[in-house]
Amino acid sequence: MVRVTKLATSSGLEVELGPLSGDLLFLARNLHILLRGESFSIRQNMGMEAGVIAILSVVWLNPGISQNELASAIVLRKAAVTKLVKKMEADGLLSRRRTSHDRRTNSLMLTEKGQQTIAKIRPMTATLQHQLFEPIDAEEKEVFFDVLTNLVAQLSGRVAAFPEDDEED
Repeated sequence: MVRVTKLATSSGLEVELGPLSGDLLFLARNLHILLRGESFSIRQNMGMEAGVIAILSVVWLNPGISQNELASAIVLRKAAVTKLVKKMEADGLLSRRRTSHDRRTNSLMLTEKGQQTIAKIRPMTATLQHQLFEPIDAEEKEVFFDVLTNLVAQLSGRVAAFPEDDEED
């Protein structure tokens, strides 16, 4: 595989990346912004705000997960997760129950409406993912996800607190 060292701008001009072509922070920032635009259509179609699909997906795969564990898994502040979970509960997508072993902890489950919603979302996200990776061969895609998953796992053990403004990095 050949590393891309130039990117085309919206006007068609090519911009040299030089060492930025190997700079994780630069590329991750750009990728995050570009993917946010790609995923907007799914959220808009479903009438959802950012973060809801991630919460539905993680709770779907981990029924009974606590809000604190969820916040850690999707790398959001606990307060942001609490706000989204309350709204999702009001919308009938999630249910919260106090756990018997710790009355301070909420256990999250998808409701029937939440199950139906995730069943609609999964094909849309699968289609988008297929479109995004269409020009990438299967082996490169597998290596990409292996490296990305390993990096996320390694970093998640190191992150103690969130910066005040995480959109600037």
